[in-house]
Amino acid sequence: MASQPDSRLAAAIARGAPARRKLADDEGGSFSAQQAAQALGISRQAVLKRYQNGQLIAWRDERRNALRFPVWQFLDQKVLEGIEDALQILNAGNRLDDFGRMSFFLSNHGFLGGKRPLDCLRRGEVTKVVQAASGYVE
Repeated sequence: MASQPDSRLAAAIARGAPARRKLADDEGGSFSAQQAAQALGISRQAVLKRYQNGQLIAWRDERRNALRFPVWQFLDQKVLEGIEDALQILNAGNRLDDFGRMSFFLSNHGFLGGKRPLDCLRRGEVTKVVQAASGYVE
């Protein structure tokens, strides 16, 4: 007997693939770990450690069996101010996966007046984004 829940899960995963691709491609695409290291002026190992510590956003590209780092989180050889603060909240409780965290930054939110957290961070509105992150995970 075929398992109905397995086919529903497979269908849900398939429906999510275009959304994940869009998140991966938004705002300039992504860097490899080596490119992210160059963007920050640190070693590849330091970039991977920062990801493991929840200080950078990345996702595993299964085709390449490698992590990919969204370009939009880097600015002037640093991580965009507020990314790490928001990630600290978004990572609490392990409720969100990598794409859930990316979705937070790239989606419009009512508690930010319909703006995206990424755009707010680019304007220096770190406190608002941190508050929005708290509301997002509740």
